Amino acid sequence: MTLFELMGLLSTIAMILPILFLLTTRLAWYKCFPALLIYSLLSLSYNLVSLGYINASARVVDNHHLINNLLDAPLILCFLSYFSQTAAYRRSLLIILTVYILFEGFVVMILGLNKTSSAIIMAPGLSIVMVVSLIFFMHYVKLTLVNQKALGKGLMVSSIVLAYAVYSYIYVVFYLLDTQFVNDTKLIFFLVTFFSSLVLCAGLLVERRRVKHLSELHKTREELRAIYGDDEANTTIPFETVVFKFEKGKSF
Repeated sequence: MTLFELMGLLSTIAMILPILFLLTTRLAWYKCFPALLIYSLLSLSYNLVSLGYINASARVVDNHHLINNLLDAPLILCFLSYFSQTAAYRRSLLIILTVYILFEGFVVMILGLNKTSSAIIMAPGLSIVMVVSLIFFMHYVKLTLVNQKALGKGLMVSSIVLAYAVYSYIYVVFYLLDTQFVNDTKLIFFLVTFFSSLVLCAGLLVERRRVKHLSELHKTREELRAIYGDDEANTTIPFETVVFKFEKGKSF
């Protein structure tokens, strides 16, 4: 087995892990996590066909690659809205997502779905994801140093920053420089996919514990409201507001 084949296999296995973690922890159906599940499934299926684990024609592999490039940024931006701390910031992110999708539709309508349109679409997509994920990364790194309950989100957004920083480099090398070292570029892709998937899995596990804890608090509040009414429920567990807002830190 060559180094290329080994790294391809390891990256494929690593891609399976987030899908399993999302399904087993039931985060796959929670808020914005379905977008991450779809993104992970598309990435895994492309790896399977491009590396020959699933027999497919060259045309199918190319079309799959183009579709992945088309859906990549929208899915990740949708998932990143989970990290928004205010409704206003979330709305702003959704507006950016909508504008970007309209931009994609316009480019595909004019040029069709091909390598040229894919290159045009990916450039702003990678830039937007990098800027947004870096904003969240800086926020959650500072927050994690103060409150470990933000660790799950910190790990997840770190995996996105790591992946897209390298993906942006690969984009420049592959599309703008038209490199002849395709396999070397793919090796870098396999390597960063492997590590970012592991970091993402760690974040999913930590975040699942936090979501479960918040769910239990919410259930307790509802039970107290049913027994004592709104006023009594609110005064019985006054710390709940603090628990639910521990991530606020610096509002943005």
